[in-house]
Amino acid sequence: MVPFSAQAEIRIVHKHKNHPVLEGVQMPLCFDNLPKPPRLVADADVLLTGIAACRTEPVAWARLNRGGRVFCTLLGSAADFRQSYFPRLLVNAIRWTSEGRGMRGEG
Repeated sequence: MVPFSAQAEIRIVHKHKNHPVLEGVQMPLCFDNLPKPPRLVADADVLLTGIAACRTEPVAWARLNRGGRVFCTLLGSAADFRQSYFPRLLVNAIRWTSEGRGMRGEG
């Protein structure tokens, strides 16, 4: 992976601020060693962005795929796990992806 920035501010995307994956996650936070993101599919909901060096890039997103739920993040370094809300983000993502069909908590 190509480093995105030595440090970036992570922000919740306002449009998706009520997504279950973000429940209890407070921003802004700073994370280290953000990689350059892949090209996202059109139906991905970007939940978090990283802002550094005058650029904004997606760092966490969710989507449906063949009726299942998918969550992806570029975060996950040892420094990220020391942030108080990063483990919460992961627990929320695991719960949301395992709940069943649909987005935003639909059954």
